[in-house]
Amino acid sequence: MFLRKGFKVTIVLVLTFFLVGFLLPIKTEASTNITYTYRVFYNGREIYTRTYQRPLDIKTIFDFQTIRFIWKNGRLTLDHLGKPNQPVEKQPEKETRHVSREVYKPISILIKEKQKKEVLEVKQHQALTPDEFKMVKLVNQERLERGLPPLKIDMELVRIARMKSQDMVTNGYFSHYSPTYGSPFNMLKKAGINYLYAGENIAGAPTVETAHNALMNSPGHRKNILNPNYTHIGIGIIEGGPYGKMFTQIFVGR
Repeated sequence: MFLRKGFKVTIVLVLTFFLVGFLLPIKTEASTNITYTYRVFYNGREIYTRTYQRPLDIKTIFDFQTIRFIWKNGRLTLDHLGKPNQPVEKQPEKETRHVSREVYKPISILIKEKQKKEVLEVKQHQALTPDEFKMVKLVNQERLERGLPPLKIDMELVRIARMKSQDMVTNGYFSHYSPTYGSPFNMLKKAGINYLYAGENIAGAPTVETAHNALMNSPGHRKNILNPNYTHIGIGIIEGGPYGKMFTQIFVGR
């Protein structure tokens, strides 16, 4: 009876494997043992695997570790995959140089950014009183001189700060706690303002510069002005009271 073609191919593959595995010329006087793994594949499926050690001289050229047999177009071919399990000499690492380059923006973009900033300042100036705008600039100047980001004006905080200053003038008191609104945190909560950090500064003085200097000379108020956790500010200045003007600064961090 004739054997099926697939079975014939399998027999040929196995016989070829033994021929390659045991008849390859290897020097018997070698003193180095190297592990070899032979795998026989047929139609993409592994049909035989064997791993063993053979003595091999380091000068002997024997550069395949895994053999793949391929039956294609009536011919049997083999392919070697990889090299013996020999230590690989570590190549010296190439020196890498990091070159820092400053990216310059086109002049047209810089002009647009400057114009946008000026427009924003004009809008803020129109929304704030001259005294309030002056105090914001003084606060941010102190922060910028110490490497801190400037605070952004929040008009809702401005509204609350004005309410607090007016309440102090109307009811004749000077305190962080308002008999009308409660604590600054109660005022923020009632206004629906979300924050991670919050604080309040109050001062009474005839001018913005006098109030600012007094706040900066007070450790607690100075800490609020230079607090890196704060991101937004609202300032409310109302004329009146025993000091000439009443100042309220409200800070929040988001």
